[in-house]
Amino acid sequence: MSVELFGSKKIQYDALLNNIDNIEIKPIEDETGRIERKQAQYKNNSERFLVKKKDFLKQYFEVYYARLQRMRPFVQARAEQKWGDTYEGDETPVLVSKILQVKQGQLCYVTGTLYKEMPLKPNVLREYAKERSITTVKALPSYLSGGDTLILEDETGRLKLVGAKLDINSLVTGIVIAVLGREIAGGDFEVLDWCFGDFAPQPEIQVKGLSPEPVFLALISGMKVGDESLNPLPLEMFLEWIEGHLGSEDEQQMVSRIARLVIVGNSIHQIESSENSSSKFQNKRQILEEQERVSRPIHELDTMLTSICQNMHVDILPGATDPSSYSLPQQPLNPCLLPLSAQYTTFHPVPNPHEFQFNGKIYLGSSGQNIENLARYINRENKLDVMEDTLKWRHIAPTAPDTLACFPFLEDDPFIVDQCPHVYFIGNQPKFETKTVSGSEGQDVKLILVPDFSLTKTILLVNSHTPEIPPFFFNLDITAKDSMEDSSSKNSRKEKKNTPLTLIIKSACIIKTSITQQKKKKKKKKKKYSALIPLL
Repeated sequence: MSVELFGSKKIQYDALLNNIDNIEIKPIEDETGRIERKQAQYKNNSERFLVKKKDFLKQYFEVYYARLQRMRPFVQARAEQKWGDTYEGDETPVLVSKILQVKQGQLCYVTGTLYKEMPLKPNVLREYAKERSITTVKALPSYLSGGDTLILEDETGRLKLVGAKLDINSLVTGIVIAVLGREIAGGDFEVLDWCFGDFAPQPEIQVKGLSPEPVFLALISGMKVGDESLNPLPLEMFLEWIEGHLGSEDEQQMVSRIARLVIVGNSIHQIESSENSSSKFQNKRQILEEQERVSRPIHELDTMLTSICQNMHVDILPGATDPSSYSLPQQPLNPCLLPLSAQYTTFHPVPNPHEFQFNGKIYLGSSGQNIENLARYINRENKLDVMEDTLKWRHIAPTAPDTLACFPFLEDDPFIVDQCPHVYFIGNQPKFETKTVSGSEGQDVKLILVPDFSLTKTILLVNSHTPEIPPFFFNLDITAKDSMEDSSSKNSRKEKKNTPLTLIIKSACIIKTSITQQKKKKKKKKKKYSALIPLL
């Protein structure tokens, strides 16, 4: 019996069963030959996230000072635009450039860096004072409590912020803010209103030289290669699909329009060292076995990326579980870790966060550590609201270096948003969500939560021409049903019965490849196969 497998070539069914492990599936070829993958314009804008000189002898106040000096002009300009004339009456607020120049009773506005004092926030010095030793600091899901207070700082002094209109649960440490109010008795500053720098200017989408046909940018995160507790089949299906080996001809034509893949962190599974790994009495064999066990996920990732890089360009961001720097911005994965993939010019290890230009649009994304840390400071319903806040603050990681580790930059703060992106994405989230937000000057930004593939089996395709972001689910549903044999009749044993085997990829469309089996004439019981496709 002849069947057509993924439209590539016809093979005998019995030969398929006998050589299931040796079959090579090739991409569909059209009338002119192999289907060519579409290309897109690309520019890497992540130069500012690369740490050229690591000097940990400096203090972190340099980071806050550089942040305030960079952001004060446009925050102050926004405040003048909002309160420059009058505020609720005939009284005109006075612009005060430094905190020490604030006068008691005078209606004024001043710009500074916010510090949020939170009793539940981890504090190593407090733990040391209590226990006389540095203990492990446990990260709580939320640092919010009734004892939280806000303090405004600049290079000259501090002001404690109070007032009924002050929304403490919506503000975090590290943001540069302008506050309007009066200094009251006791030296506190009663806040009547506040403002941020708002959305940064957004460049126009560059359409010159672009193809009229849309291309796609694929986003995936949380693959966690090497996790033995996960079913490897969905990841194998994704690899076969994105390389063009899986699906109908129409589906492969669509896949050929995926011009680039961005892996948004947590690519490998973090393997904890065994209890005996620190023992002084290990023999050489045990040491080699432990090294092989720990390095196995990296080797598997290297093999997987090698296959993808033969077909398309790949950007890979490090994540919390990847072998990169702990402090933000995380530096690109060392090519020595992925020697096979590093041989290809299509392999691009990039820092976390990562900014780039794809087909005229600016993309900004991270592996999620910054948003996860911010969510502990404020009361927000979902992560999309937190992402929108970072755009209004013009800073994607304001809690660094307070509770989010970062390098001690001396002259600049790379997390400041100088230009508003068109697409802003965060990886390793429990589910896919998206929305569009707008700034006061017409900026439109698509916010995307990239789901964790190990949990959701989902990737995203971002259309270069439209705001559509179809999620693709790689879910395996293989069933084999054997018809009941009629033992009372020998003729019934010779009847032809069908056993459908169906592979389903649930996405914007459902792809089904059905292979119908003709029962063997031999009397011995036929062997059951859990899958009929070599990638399984």
